Amino acid sequence: MFKNNLKSLSIAFIMFSVLFSFGCKKEKSAGTIQIEPTEMAQEGDSSLPLKVRKFDDATKSYVYGKTIAILLGHGYNDSESIKKITEYMEDNYGVETEDNPALISIIVYPRDFMRGSRARISSLKSMLEEKKLRGLIMIGAPENIDTPLGKMQDEYNKTCVMPYAFPVFSFLSQADVNASEATADFVLDKVQKTASIDNAADANADEDSVLDFDAVTLLGNAVDAMLSPEIRKVYDVLPIEPAEDSEPIEKKYLKDEIDLKPFVQNIIGSKHKITNYVDGETSLMSQNHFVFE
Repeated sequence: MFKNNLKSLSIAFIMFSVLFSFGCKKEKSAGTIQIEPTEMAQEGDSSLPLKVRKFDDATKSYVYGKTIAILLGHGYNDSESIKKITEYMEDNYGVETEDNPALISIIVYPRDFMRGSRARISSLKSMLEEKKLRGLIMIGAPENIDTPLGKMQDEYNKTCVMPYAFPVFSFLSQADVNASEATADFVLDKVQKTASIDNAADANADEDSVLDFDAVTLLGNAVDAMLSPEIRKVYDVLPIEPAEDSEPIEKKYLKDEIDLKPFVQNIIGSKHKITNYVDGETSLMSQNHFVFE
């Protein structure tokens, strides 16, 4: 019975791959998991990353040939942070290198954005557009990152370069608040406390606590959340090349499909209680932007 099921699963993936190659010839396959479905089906295979070994059939199907990109920005782009995060991702999911495709692709700002002597935010688009994204997770994202990201999201339903709608999680962003809310499914920031001269020391301590934040656990939880049934329900869509006269396929956002607050709370964990962000000028409460202390 198990062998028959395994054989059927393999045939289904082969048929899907053939149909995909004819239906979307423009798309490239760089930067994706290359583990065969038959290999992924072997539970407990010690050659696979720890969490990949435990993927159920639905998750295996969802990530096959796909990648999740993690952007490390301000506060998390130092050598020590990169090392800790990369090691965790490698052990649990696999990290992409030039020679070995894997589920996780790590991008560091400004290191990977340098073009000559300048870091160019616009290069994000070229770095990601050849990947079959199952998601983008950003921590410490730089200013104006929303510009190339917005262009990618606009194009996914118009060309085969980006045939999937993909979720975006943004943590501790340096980008404009409104722009971040518009391009991410949710934004999570630390409460910014204002301090007088008398308690400047407390303000400095609060700033330092950001550096002590457990980014490794947060990002690991974020990857797990991107593979959750809630995400698959919204984003597990077939690649489509719309006809010239067809209507654009509107990108879905989690805030319109699920109760975001408990979803985000589960990612950050019980140690930090989150609340909805309230704009200081308009007093409007955001539906997809949260803060924690």
